[in-house]
Amino acid sequence: MARPKNSPVAAPDTAKPAADVEAALVQAAERSALILKQFGDGLPFDLPRYEHVIRTHLARSADEMLAAGRALLVVREHVPHGDWRDFLSRLGLEPRLAQRMSQAALKFSNASTSTHLIEAAGNKSKLIELLVLDDDQVAELNEGGTVAGITLDDVATMSVSDLRKTLREARAEAEANDKLLSEKNDQIDTLKKERDAANRRIKAEKPDAQLVGLHTEVEAELVGLEAVIGGKLREGLEKLCAAYVENGKGDAQRTRLLAASLRAVQQQIGDLFTEFNLPQGDGDELPAWAQDE
Repeated sequence: MARPKNSPVAAPDTAKPAADVEAALVQAAERSALILKQFGDGLPFDLPRYEHVIRTHLARSADEMLAAGRALLVVREHVPHGDWRDFLSRLGLEPRLAQRMSQAALKFSNASTSTHLIEAAGNKSKLIELLVLDDDQVAELNEGGTVAGITLDDVATMSVSDLRKTLREARAEAEANDKLLSEKNDQIDTLKKERDAANRRIKAEKPDAQLVGLHTEVEAELVGLEAVIGGKLREGLEKLCAAYVENGKGDAQRTRLLAASLRAVQQQIGDLFTEFNLPQGDGDELPAWAQDE
């Protein structure tokens, strides 16, 4: 019996991976060229020269720190990933600090929105602390405005520790306010959902049950009003009267002002009695619509 011929094994398709690698290399080269054009010194990239540039600019003013940060951005795009830490080690530069210097170069390199702020900061430590500001805040401060309770003059005169404390406290306060606002919005949403659910329940109930539900809602509002009058309002009136006595103000003035305010509330209650035809005496008389059949 003749043996079947072996089918030829298809060669692996290496064209696609090779194309992907080539495209990635082209993209990386384009990005490196863009970084070099934006932050470089106008010359082709040369690692020893950039290492010298960064050493020269380190530990100097804010402007020098930004120049070092721009050089770091260029080097980061041109050296292999595994060589980056060795490069920083030769400079005696911590990776975290190098990252923040690069971030500062990106944030503050726009002269139109940061020139005055850089001048006021004066050194790299203050400028790094200002990284917590967003772009709008940087522009506002640079134009002479107030951000986080500080101005350009404050940035110039404050110590690094005071600036850090002020910015952190302002940020913490903003976060706390955002959290409080979010919680209030959640509470409002919850109350609206509960109210909507109650309204749907009342509409679905039988007439008698609906009447009981509405009556309960009104009674709850009245109980709350009584609590306010007997509690906070009474307490406020007592404090106000004591203040009048302490300051030697005339009793007639106190009486006239308080009486006028309370009469306004009394008038609104009286209007409700009239509008809904309610008895104002102590008897048991009820309007026709409220009497039992």
